[in-house]
Amino acid sequence: MDGNTPTMMQSEKERAPWNEKEIPERDFLVDVEYTIFKANVKVSTSDYTPDIDEEGYSCANTENTDWKSAYERDHHHTISQLLDILKGYVIKELRDDKVVKTKNHKEKLKHILDDCDGWVLDSESYNEA
Repeated sequence: MDGNTPTMMQSEKERAPWNEKEIPERDFLVDVEYTIFKANVKVSTSDYTPDIDEEGYSCANTENTDWKSAYERDHHHTISQLLDILKGYVIKELRDDKVVKTKNHKEKLKHILDDCDGWVLDSESYNEA
Protein backbone atom coordinates (compact mmCIF):
# COMPACT_ATOMS: atom_id res chain seq x y z
CA MET A 1 0.00 0.00 0.00
CA ASP A 2 1.23 3.50 -0.89
CA GLY A 3 2.30 5.51 2.13
CA ASN A 4 0.32 8.56 0.82
CA THR A 5 -3.00 6.69 0.64
CA PRO A 6 -5.08 7.12 3.78
CA THR A 7 -6.47 3.95 5.26
CA MET A 8 -10.18 3.33 4.89
CA MET A 9 -12.58 2.49 7.65
CA GLN A 10 -14.60 -0.75 7.22
CA SER A 11 -17.83 1.19 6.42
CA GLU A 12 -15.98 3.19 3.74
CA LYS A 13 -14.61 -0.01 2.19
CA GLU A 14 -18.16 -1.45 1.98
CA ARG A 15 -19.41 1.69 0.22
CA ALA A 16 -16.47 1.90 -2.18
CA PRO A 17 -17.48 1.96 -5.88
CA TRP A 18 -15.82 -1.40 -6.57
CA ASN A 19 -18.05 -3.00 -3.93
CA GLU A 20 -21.36 -1.62 -5.25
CA LYS A 21 -23.81 -4.26 -6.39
CA GLU A 22 -25.87 -3.62 -9.49
CA ILE A 23 -29.57 -3.59 -8.66
CA PRO A 24 -31.56 -5.57 -11.21
CA GLU A 25 -34.41 -3.87 -13.06
CA ARG A 26 -37.91 -4.98 -11.97
CA ASP A 27 -41.44 -4.41 -13.19
CA PHE A 28 -43.87 -2.47 -11.00
CA LEU A 29 -47.58 -1.71 -11.45
CA VAL A 30 -48.16 2.06 -11.48
CA ASP A 31 -51.38 4.04 -11.86
CA VAL A 32 -51.03 6.93 -14.31
CA GLU A 33 -53.52 9.79 -14.33
CA TYR A 34 -53.71 12.60 -16.86
CA THR A 35 -56.11 15.50 -16.86
CA ILE A 36 -56.40 16.93 -20.35
CA PHE A 37 -58.80 19.17 -22.19
CA LYS A 38 -59.27 20.46 -25.70
CA ALA A 39 -60.13 24.15 -25.88
CA ASN A 40 -62.32 26.00 -28.37
CA VAL A 41 -63.63 23.12 -30.46
CA LYS A 42 -66.07 24.39 -33.09
CA VAL A 43 -69.38 22.53 -32.62
CA SER A 44 -72.57 23.17 -34.59
CA THR A 45 -75.94 22.68 -32.92
CA SER A 46 -79.54 23.78 -33.12
CA ASP A 47 -80.00 22.78 -29.47
CA TYR A 48 -80.33 26.31 -28.09
CA THR A 49 -83.07 28.81 -27.42
CA PRO A 50 -83.10 32.06 -29.42
CA ASP A 51 -83.05 34.94 -26.96
CA ILE A 52 -82.57 38.69 -26.60
CA ASP A 53 -79.77 40.04 -24.39
CA GLU A 54 -79.98 43.04 -21.99
CA GLU A 55 -79.11 45.45 -24.78
CA GLY A 56 -81.84 44.15 -27.07
CA TYR A 57 -79.57 42.13 -29.39
CA SER A 58 -80.37 38.66 -30.63
CA CYS A 59 -78.38 35.92 -28.88
CA ALA A 60 -78.51 32.22 -28.12
CA ASN A 61 -79.39 30.80 -24.72
CA THR A 62 -77.31 27.61 -24.36
CA GLU A 63 -78.04 26.87 -20.67
CA ASN A 64 -79.75 23.59 -21.56
CA THR A 65 -77.67 22.63 -24.60
CA ASP A 66 -76.47 19.03 -24.67
CA TRP A 67 -72.88 19.77 -25.67
CA LYS A 68 -71.79 16.14 -25.53
CA SER A 69 -74.39 15.09 -28.11
CA ALA A 70 -73.56 18.11 -30.27
CA TYR A 71 -69.85 17.24 -30.09
CA GLU A 72 -70.51 13.64 -31.12
CA ARG A 73 -72.96 14.60 -33.90
CA ASP A 74 -70.27 16.87 -35.34
CA HIS A 75 -68.06 13.78 -35.82
CA HIS A 76 -65.50 14.74 -33.18
CA HIS A 77 -63.74 11.95 -31.29
CA THR A 78 -63.12 11.32 -27.63
CA ILE A 79 -59.66 10.24 -26.43
CA SER A 80 -60.94 6.66 -26.04
CA GLN A 81 -62.22 6.67 -29.62
CA LEU A 82 -58.93 8.10 -30.91
CA LEU A 83 -57.01 5.35 -29.11
CA ASP A 84 -59.24 2.72 -30.73
CA ILE A 85 -58.64 4.29 -34.16
CA LEU A 86 -54.88 4.32 -33.51
CA LYS A 87 -55.00 0.67 -32.45
CA GLY A 88 -56.74 -0.20 -35.72
CA TYR A 89 -54.00 1.47 -37.77
CA VAL A 90 -51.22 -0.19 -35.77
CA ILE A 91 -52.84 -3.63 -36.06
CA LYS A 92 -53.27 -3.13 -39.80
CA GLU A 93 -49.61 -2.13 -40.19
CA LEU A 94 -48.44 -5.12 -38.15
CA ARG A 95 -50.46 -7.48 -40.36
CA ASP A 96 -49.51 -5.81 -43.66
CA ASP A 97 -46.86 -7.96 -45.34
CA LYS A 98 -46.12 -5.20 -47.88
CA VAL A 99 -44.71 -2.96 -45.17
CA VAL A 100 -41.08 -3.80 -44.48
CA LYS A 101 -40.65 -3.94 -40.72
CA THR A 102 -37.47 -4.38 -38.78
CA LYS A 103 -37.64 -6.17 -35.45
CA ASN A 104 -37.20 -2.80 -33.73
CA HIS A 105 -40.12 -1.30 -35.73
CA LYS A 106 -42.37 -4.23 -34.82
CA GLU A 107 -41.43 -3.83 -31.15
CA LYS A 108 -42.33 -0.12 -31.28
CA LEU A 109 -45.68 -0.87 -32.92
CA LYS A 110 -46.48 -3.53 -30.31
CA HIS A 111 -45.51 -1.10 -27.55
CA ILE A 112 -47.85 1.55 -29.01
CA LEU A 113 -50.60 -1.05 -29.17
CA ASP A 114 -50.06 -2.02 -25.52
CA ASP A 115 -50.04 1.64 -24.45
CA CYS A 116 -53.46 2.16 -26.06
CA ASP A 117 -55.03 -0.36 -23.67
CA GLY A 118 -56.03 0.11 -20.06
CA TRP A 119 -57.10 3.74 -20.14
CA VAL A 120 -60.25 4.50 -18.15
CA LEU A 121 -62.34 7.61 -18.67
CA ASP A 122 -62.81 8.88 -15.14
CA SER A 123 -64.86 11.96 -15.97
CA GLU A 124 -65.77 14.09 -18.92
CA SER A 125 -67.40 17.46 -19.36
CA TYR A 126 -68.63 19.54 -22.24
CA ASN A 127 -69.05 23.28 -21.67
CA GLU A 128 -69.45 26.31 -23.87
CA ALA A 129 -66.20 28.30 -24.07
